Amino acid sequence: MLEVSGASGGYGPIQVIHDLSVSVDKAELVALVGSNGAGKTTLLRAISGLQPLTGGEIRLDGEPIGHLPAHLRVARGLAHVPEGRQVFGPLSVEDNLRLGAYLNRSDNVSRKRDRVFDLFPALAEKRRAAAGSLSGGQQQMLAIGRALMSSPRVLMLDEPSMGLAPNLVDTILDTVGQLARDGMAILLVEQNAVAALRIAARGYVIETGRITQADNSGALLRDERLRAAYLGE
Repeated sequence: MLEVSGASGGYGPIQVIHDLSVSVDKAELVALVGSNGAGKTTLLRAISGLQPLTGGEIRLDGEPIGHLPAHLRVARGLAHVPEGRQVFGPLSVEDNLRLGAYLNRSDNVSRKRDRVFDLFPALAEKRRAAAGSLSGGQQQMLAIGRALMSSPRVLMLDEPSMGLAPNLVDTILDTVGQLARDGMAILLVEQNAVAALRIAARGYVIETGRITQADNSGALLRDERLRAAYLGE
């Protein structure tokens, strides 16, 4: 469903990612784990069209999208939940969700909104509250819900557990796992390697902008070098 081949890029003269290749199949949850500064966020930004590539190719369901601006990638079925949530604070929960459906207004917006409320009942209770007044966990739910309103075929999430209490991390990641089981392709970027790999089918390890390991999640969780470097064991 999503295939990135030989991606390279960065910020001005600074190269951050080097010849990266990752893929996500339909209904598959793939984790991308690594330390701060390894290039995880840069890769997601490049896939979603927010950061230019200097080399490589991006395909969505077999079609090249690397030449498209970000909003047309969304229209093709790619959604990105950014690091830090970035909800529209002064707007209500419901208005934030409606903005997520901006490119798909011909679809049943109310039906999609109700699905988000089914996934995250806490948002239904706060539907008229300003997004900026929500707790960190509720804002993360809203950021995911807003992305789902675009009816994505591929969902990318950047550090959804950051700054959340352990019980909320479990709630968020359980929901992400359920979305994959329901048929969505998901690329999950996480510093919490154990939590990410436990719900993923496969994983990639990124170090200084390069993929250094790729395997099924069980094998990565058993890898002694990975456990020492990223799992604190």
